[in-house]
Amino acid sequence: MKEAEETKREKIRRAEDLFINMRVAQKIREARKCNHFTTKQVADCIGIKDEKVRRFEEGKTAITVEYLFKLAICLDRPVSYFFEDADFCKVPQYLHLETEDIYNSEILKLIEAYYSIKDTKIKEYMYGLMLNLAEKLNTKVMKKKVYREKRVGM
Repeated sequence: MKEAEETKREKIRRAEDLFINMRVAQKIREARKCNHFTTKQVADCIGIKDEKVRRFEEGKTAITVEYLFKLAICLDRPVSYFFEDADFCKVPQYLHLETEDIYNSEILKLIEAYYSIKDTKIKEYMYGLMLNLAEKLNTKVMKKKVYREKRVGM
């Protein structure tokens, strides 16, 4: 029992790390694009290969504090910028699902698939599509719930 609980905690910790890496990765790409820099220009600025910058932006490689600090200087942002708009204290709901093996979950497969898309226009389209779909489905669910509550309350 204790071993199973430890395994679950470890999986949650790894998923939290992935969540944070993905969020920081988004902010790195966002700052680079706002400055109209290529990955090569950023790489030259901080003294690494452009492939490593791409891996940071894709969330495939966790960025060290040293490189994050260098990036902040290069992109003229405070280090805190890379953590803005993210509530890291609130772990995404899906990470605590009892019945789901996090590393075999549909959610992480979707995240990996999303980050494997190289074309940024397609990636932006897919992101918008998923948000719109989720919003429409949630609206339909809420309408059905309200309708059922009204029927039961009558």
